[in-house]
Amino acid sequence: MDEIKFKALDVDGKEVECEVILTFHSEATDKWYVVYTDGELDEDGDEMIYANVVEIIGDEGEARLLPIETDEEYDMIDDMLEKAQTKEGLEESNSNI
Repeated sequence: MDEIKFKALDVDGKEVECEVILTFHSEATDKWYVVYTDGELDEDGDEMIYANVVEIIGDEGEARLLPIETDEEYDMIDDMLEKAQTKEGLEESNSNI
């Protein structure tokens, strides 16, 4: 998959480049979600991963990131990310055969 990147403002108002890890639509919530990273590392050296609801506004299709509202949404995002990582791992192992 080609890399998809976007720019966003961090909590300090600084513009940062983010890379999309996963996007998906949930029929249960009728919302689009994006999982992404800005490349920042946590105290263990692991890449920080973020998730938001994506709202498309205006005729130009501009996107606005909204906060996740419920624990159920976080659980759903975790499940989708795990499925995507498992699928990616399977695809990589099959390409080495």
